Amino acid sequence: MELGGELGAGKTSFARALLQALGVSSPVRSPSFALMEHYDVAGWQVLHLDLFRLTDPHELEQLGLRDYDSGHSLWLIEWADNGRGHLPPCDLRLTFSAGAGSGAAAAHSVAIAARTPAGESWLALLVSDLG
Repeated sequence: MELGGELGAGKTSFARALLQALGVSSPVRSPSFALMEHYDVAGWQVLHLDLFRLTDPHELEQLGLRDYDSGHSLWLIEWADNGRGHLPPCDLRLTFSAGAGSGAAAAHSVAIAARTPAGESWLALLVSDLG
């Protein structure tokens, strides 16, 4: 899942809330400096990557991401463009926007787009649950 948007738009907050909703009870750290945090959740491997500080996509090789590329993994990737060409295709792209102003007037929004057939299926399920 690619998490896009400007600084402060809510990418890390979304990832933290999703991980907690999936059952992570330990503190959910931002991967800003480590580039990657790993969580085991109910038989799934969840990776939270923040590639903002990545200077070369080849740096991803040092993280051993191939070890996590399985059918039971969920990747939450912030600043995925910085790793383009060295990451598997994301099923969904969530683009976050921060509202102008303060308080209720500063409401954030998110646009969701499917990028693969699996993403299309997940998005259809989400839409049917909301409708």
